[in-house]
Amino acid sequence: MINEGKGGNVLEEELSRRSARVYEYLSRDIYRKRFHPQHIQQAVYSYINLGGKSLRPSLLLFSCGAVGGEEEKALPAAAAVEVYHTWTLIHDDIID
Repeated sequence: MINEGKGGNVLEEELSRRSARVYEYLSRDIYRKRFHPQHIQQAVYSYINLGGKSLRPSLLLFSCGAVGGEEEKALPAAAAVEVYHTWTLIHDDIID
């Protein structure tokens, strides 16, 4: 494991921290309120609320930070990557 110490795997902790930021961003009321009627909102968020490893958006945030960018400014893009990936999973579930 990478950089394992008293606190566990640093990489896993950083991935988890970024994943939490992405899901907090997606859960903001400003976005939830855009889905009407209520059952559409529930359907959209049922998959998002399942969570996941969020590797893709975390890698986007890591990459942003690696080149000197502000991860906070890249958060909307990371959230978009997560929503798109979630959509592909839903699409795959329906097709299969």
